[in-house]
Amino acid sequence: MSTELEIIDAELVPDADVQPASAVPGPRYLVTQHTMLGPGELPPLADARPAWTDADFRLSVEDIAELAEPDLAENTIINRDSTVRAFQAWCAAQQPPRVAHPSTTATYTSYGLHLIRRGRAGEFKPDSIGQYMSRIWNWQPVDLRPDPSRFKGRLRAWKKEWAKAGGEVKRAAAVTVEYNLRIIAAIDESTNIGKRDVLLAALAYSNLHRESELTDQLIGRIKVYDTGLYVTTATSKTDQAGKGSGRFIDDREDVQLVRRARAWLGVLGELGADGPHQPLFRALTTKGNLRKYPANRKRGSGCAQGPWTTGSSSWPSAPESRTSTGRRSPHTPGGPEPTPT
Repeated sequence: MSTELEIIDAELVPDADVQPASAVPGPRYLVTQHTMLGPGELPPLADARPAWTDADFRLSVEDIAELAEPDLAENTIINRDSTVRAFQAWCAAQQPPRVAHPSTTATYTSYGLHLIRRGRAGEFKPDSIGQYMSRIWNWQPVDLRPDPSRFKGRLRAWKKEWAKAGGEVKRAAAVTVEYNLRIIAAIDESTNIGKRDVLLAALAYSNLHRESELTDQLIGRIKVYDTGLYVTTATSKTDQAGKGSGRFIDDREDVQLVRRARAWLGVLGELGADGPHQPLFRALTTKGNLRKYPANRKRGSGCAQGPWTTGSSSWPSAPESRTSTGRRSPHTPGGPEPTPT
């Protein structure tokens, strides 16, 4: 009887290191502090991805054309670009130079502290610096924006110091009804220009309109009743989203909004410019006819910013740089843009 021996070459290892040959890693799940699961529900797989295809990343030619249009008002773009240029120049002047876009939190914070130091020297006010830094933050890529919390904390601290030291935002008092009536009394209401200007003055005072709101107002947003006007303001400086707001303004015996609104709307009807989607206030020639401008003319170009600046009545001198509502005119600089030093 023969015996065959089988020789096996192996290594001795501890029992704890022995794994079944068929063992395979189980699924990996993605769980965060925000995960909530129902009974028997499993978390999402860690390596799961949406079933995107090439089509999910494409825009049409029409989409591209729409996105090429500016999202902001022209003056907002001008102010933003001026602030951004100053930030870029500051970054380039550093040793070594810093990257402005996308900016790191350290660069953003350092520039904000730099402006605060210049503000302490009397060059800027806290609110101005806050606006400058907000423009820079919004200019950054959405997914790479810096953390503004440390800068904002220092700005709040300085603003308190600034206020305690006597700093204040200069605001002129609003125009009183007596002053507004002086303006109205100086306007010749027998002319088309006068009918427009007197309603402009009366409505600006009664509804506390900014100049831009009056420029953008449409005929269809003014409803005239025997006892007053219902005025809808579609957009404003404090309502950039365009939610709009409406308000009924009771007529006053001295202001006479209803009579003056009907008189001006009558003029627009005679001129063939009384459609609901047409501007409420129109530029006129000295003879009281509609003034025509090129179709591509932008607001603020040329000599006429608002519709009342051409062929206007002789108004009493108003407080410098203020609209008829007592607010600062948008043409008045709110302070110098920061420049690198």
